[in-house]
Amino acid sequence: MASIGEYRDDIRRYRSLKEKILRICEQLERASRGSIKLENEIASSFKVNNVAAKISGRIDILGRDMRETADYLRNTIIPSINSAIDDSYDEIDRLEEEEEEDD
Repeated sequence: MASIGEYRDDIRRYRSLKEKILRICEQLERASRGSIKLENEIASSFKVNNVAAKISGRIDILGRDMRETADYLRNTIIPSINSAIDDSYDEIDRLEEEEEEDD
């Protein structure tokens, strides 16, 4: 069984991880928006027989993948981290109540 201090350390680590993941999400979303511009530039600049090069489609796929990854992190991973933080707070409360009962 963990101590109150260990749960508080866990909370700090979870919060730090959450901040890092949110920064990653921002970077993924920014890169995804940039991929739209890049795709348009490539589609208009690189043509074979007046047909856009296949690479523009690959950039579109990459942009979508970045958006989906950011969405997954925001909508699945971050809520899981929040839940773990809440669970740690619940355990701290439980341990503090046990300490009060022992006194």
